[in-house]
Amino acid sequence: TTKVSSLLAEEALCPFDINGRDLNNISCLELAIQCSQPSLVSVLVGAKADPAARDSQGHTYTHLAVSCSPTAVCLPALAANGCDLDAPEDTSTKENMLHLIAKSGTIPVMKYLLQNGANVNALSGDGSAALHLASKSSVIASVYLLISQGASPNTRDKDGNTALHFIEAEAVRDFLVEQGARPKKNKKGKRPFDDKLAKSQIQLWKSRKTIAGSFELLSKESPKWCTGLSECMACSTSF
Repeated sequence: TTKVSSLLAEEALCPFDINGRDLNNISCLELAIQCSQPSLVSVLVGAKADPAARDSQGHTYTHLAVSCSPTAVCLPALAANGCDLDAPEDTSTKENMLHLIAKSGTIPVMKYLLQNGANVNALSGDGSAALHLASKSSVIASVYLLISQGASPNTRDKDGNTALHFIEAEAVRDFLVEQGARPKKNKKGKRPFDDKLAKSQIQLWKSRKTIAGSFELLSKESPKWCTGLSECMACSTSF
């Protein structure tokens, strides 16, 4: 870091492009991030290295910081020097780094992103927030963390779905409802839990049919017992 600072101080005598790339298409800032040197990152960005640049694979420097260090040690330095943590990582889906991490459930990195200014309610190209993506992927730890950091449980994607439309675990659905989630219909008129309710209705119908069939058989064999019977004497199920 000291040597780099000295070189930067001499830039007026020997100008060079701080955003230039070597033969491997790697910039100085990119190399500092790869080597997990946050202090060097701060020095370079302070000398006008571009934190919004991307590597040769098209990844943001946020992605680079996360992938090169299990604790993402360079993220605070990047965030403090103007790096946009909400920049789209995937140019086709417009998903940013928080979206991708929410799906994988890497909780320490999610905390780093959120603590350093990532927008918990940022939307992808189809209107999905990180909470939608965590719910679709059934990453329960991500759901709890995002809610604790202010994620809105009622944000809708382009189809009108909220996180409730994707949650399978009943305990998590109850948790979201406790946090203010409303089971509203999406654009297709489907309300959260509709499929599950439909399954339970079918199961109930099958049970009633079975019970009714049993009573029909009994009534044929012993008409005196079941004549005029319209509901189960044990559970009051109507036939």
